[in-house]
Amino acid sequence: AAQAQADRSILLPPRLREGDRVGIVSPAGATFERDRLDLVVDAVKALGFVPQVAPHAMARYGYLAGTDAERA
Repeated sequence: AAQAQADRSILLPPRLREGDRVGIVSPAGATFERDRLDLVVDAVKALGFVPQVAPHAMARYGYLAGTDAERA
């Protein structure tokens, strides 16, 4: 019996270019300090991108970055 080979090709997205928008999210653990988020925003800008902070990036639900619905 012949085994089907797994498709191991890698799909690469288009390269980011200066001026592209980059989303900043907190999909898991909460970010407790606004200063840390500001550092990330500044770093994204320094790389030539436009940062877009998700509405719930600073949300907290216990130790998580917001409720399940906010993080989805």
